[in-house]
Amino acid sequence: MALFLVVLSAPMAALIMGARPGDYLNKTLAEPPDLTLGAVSDTTYFVGLDDFIDENFPVRPQAMEARAAFELWLLGNSPNPRVVVGQDGWLFFDTTLEPECPNTAEEVVAQVDGLASSFADLVRDFRFTVAPDKRSIYRDKLPATFAEAATCTDVQRPVLRAGMASRPETTIDLWGPVIEEAKLATEGPVYRPEDTHWNPYGAAAAIAAIVESVAPGVWAPEDIGPAPPREVVGGLTKMMGLTRTESVPRLEYDRSDGGSDAVTTMTVSAPRVEHWLTTGGAATVDGRTLIVGDSFFGGMLEHFAPWFAEIVYVPVQRIGCHDALEEIGEIDRVILERVERVAYGTNYEKLMAPLLAHLAGEPLPPEPASCAVAEE
Repeated sequence: MALFLVVLSAPMAALIMGARPGDYLNKTLAEPPDLTLGAVSDTTYFVGLDDFIDENFPVRPQAMEARAAFELWLLGNSPNPRVVVGQDGWLFFDTTLEPECPNTAEEVVAQVDGLASSFADLVRDFRFTVAPDKRSIYRDKLPATFAEAATCTDVQRPVLRAGMASRPETTIDLWGPVIEEAKLATEGPVYRPEDTHWNPYGAAAAIAAIVESVAPGVWAPEDIGPAPPREVVGGLTKMMGLTRTESVPRLEYDRSDGGSDAVTTMTVSAPRVEHWLTTGGAATVDGRTLIVGDSFFGGMLEHFAPWFAEIVYVPVQRIGCHDALEEIGEIDRVILERVERVAYGTNYEKLMAPLLAHLAGEPLPPEPASCAVAEE
């Protein structure tokens, strides 16, 4: 309640001291709403408070953050309907709690089989994988109303995992290693409580499975050690209008070998197309690897790089863009990743058609409209 009074009194104090937003609105400014139990219960108080702050408070961002903090920490409600508050303060993206699955697991596997066949004559290796949603690893942190409910991804998951297990040459199951890492973790959770993504420990479990799949024997857990954590504002926290940070663990790698130090460099060519090159040090996955993925992989490339001789990363949103395709060049393998909540809604054949055409030297299909937006 004390924080609530501060939220209410701050704009009033600013006004008393003479601060004004200006007369650009050319209208009668909103008055402070009456604080009553009924108004709080039916949310009309918060609507009125938003209007009052929006029109009167000279430092609106700070006021809105204070309002969001009050609603989250004192009332236990999310200020943003896209963010759901779970157990112990964990936050979840609404699409992970109520995902859509236009395709079945069998249909996804069939598409992957088709891609594997198409890539067989163009690259040395093709791998498809799915990054587990946070809810599938930490069900005990889900809101009570969602904990017992089975989503379509819950229903499809066993079928997809079985299909992937029977195709070890073209698919990689990441649920197994990530779940195991979560069970053994001594440094805390392997996903970020206030973000949708895994942290470096969760990512490392996934990367180990990928490296072992394409180059058995290269993964060396003894080359990994903890580094000082960093304070980061979680993506879901930002969505609620807050700037509170969470402590995120870090990992560091010593890939030196016989006095030869590993050196990793990164350059950006076309928009959001990253080139990572590692020279020297211990053995790496040889050749040139193209990773097509979303933020689960794109946000962890610094952890992929020490294990690969060369990586070209293209976000799924840009794999159809001609400038991105031009930067790919000749490649030895393709790793395609999708996060679980969208894995059943992706048309994989359409997604990868531009890349297949590029590698085969065929005319490229028209660019999607999103490519022009990225260039701007």
